Formats: sequence, structure tokens, C-alpha cells
Amino acid sequence: EVGGGTEFTFNLAAPIRPGQGFGAALWYRVDGPGPLGPIWFQVFWARQLATDAHGVMRFGETQFWGEVQTPAAAAEVAEWRELRFNSRSLDHTAAAPQEAPAWATHVLITASMVAAGAGTELFLADVGGWTM
Repeated sequence: EVGGGTEFTFNLAAPIRPGQGFGAALWYRVDGPGPLGPIWFQVFWARQLATDAHGVMRFGETQFWGEVQTPAAAAEVAEWRELRFNSRSLDHTAAAPQEAPAWATHVLITASMVAAGAGTELFLADVGGWTM
């Protein structure tokens, strides 16, 4: 059964070379009967191991880079909202590296909907990324 508390995660991956930084931007909105979250957009450095018979990428090692939590109030997520990530704009006290580690092959962005209720829909638009 899909609903609040189930571990549904949507993933986006983009290739990167060791030593490169990245930027990413996307627009999202959330709809449904509720609760609508929060939804966590998390970013990882990741190493691809393989692609399965269905074309799904399989990742091995990952390193957490950062996250953004969406508001949970329906009125705050009903309209399109923009998210931006930039690996070079971290606070100097952050533990995450600004450049991809030597083992990394991808930047992985996950959208965790574990706190969203059954029937929640996540819409994404204008997803883009770049290396630095």
C-alpha cells in the first residue's frame, strides 16, 4: 500500500567527473488529498555500479551532500516553487565537499515522499543541471 510512511523515493541522476562541482535547478508543486509532506529533496555524490535489464541505474557508494525540506502546508506547495542547489555555495563549516570525490560518477537528487499521504502527486518541471 502506498501512503504516509511508505518509502517512496523519486531519483534524478546526472553524470559528473571527479573534481567537478555542480549546480541544479528545478520547479515543483505538490497536490493531493493530504498530508502533502513535507517532501525532502536530498543531494548525494554517487557511484553508478550498473544499469539493470529495465534501464534502471544501480548505485553503490553515496555521500550525502545536502537537502531541502518543502513546506507541508497545502497552500504553500499548491503553486510552482523553485529549488536551486550549488555545490560551491556551501557554508565554509559544511562537511560536504564542493567537488565530486574521486570515486563519484553522478550527482543524485532524490525526492523522498515518505511523509506524504496516499494520492499525493509531485510535479516537476524545468529540471536542469550544470557542472562547474
